[in-house]
Amino acid sequence: MVLDRRGPGVLPRHAGRRPRRRGARRLAGVLDILGLGGLASLSVFVVFGGFAALFGLVGLAVAVGFPLALYVDARAIEAAGGEWRPDPVLWGLSAVVAVLVTNFVLSVPLALYYLYRRHEAIGTP
Repeated sequence: MVLDRRGPGVLPRHAGRRPRRRGARRLAGVLDILGLGGLASLSVFVVFGGFAALFGLVGLAVAVGFPLALYVDARAIEAAGGEWRPDPVLWGLSAVVAVLVTNFVLSVPLALYYLYRRHEAIGTP
């Protein structure tokens, strides 16, 4: 245990401050001196680019899957016959418009309305 010369109860000057993190700066400096400064930029690009590509693929899957699923489900409900007979082409095209034109703004309300109508007619979500 190291005692402070100023007496008990007096904190050293560095108490309460966050330590500086110089490791990343030193690494960037060393890479820059060695001519490898672009390596750090490349790794950041690859990491963030990978996340962007992943989110893009998920968005593409939703953009293709939602209208297709709505069409297939509406076709199955129409074929089963009942009090509600949705037009599969109309619902499928509505989903395509909701996904592409409004950039997913109308997709959720359209899906909720469809599920509500489906629930009222069939009794399942």
